[in-house]
Amino acid sequence: MRAGGLRIGLSVSGPRQAEVIRRALAVRVDGINPFQSVQATWNLMEPSAGPALAEAHDAGWGVIIKEALANGVSRYLVTPAELLNVAEISSMLIAEQRIAA
Repeated sequence: MRAGGLRIGLSVSGPRQAEVIRRALAVRVDGINPFQSVQATWNLMEPSAGPALAEAHDAGWGVIIKEALANGVSRYLVTPAELLNVAEISSMLIAEQRIAA
């Protein structure tokens, strides 16, 4: 399928996202991982999938974040500059988690 140009991804949610992402990273069909992207919940209130998403990125997968402003974060009134600051801090937190792992 991959050789024919079909791109396959997976979408995860729930408390075991990181475990599912890591299991998907290990999948092999004829020696090849069929997945090329992952979509997962990640936000300031639920960052637990961060390290697994970083692993997927390092493996060359596309990473799509869903619910980035969910779980209360969107309730606060923020300026675009403050939102960019949150994004920068989030990127730094993910990088720190990767280094610590």
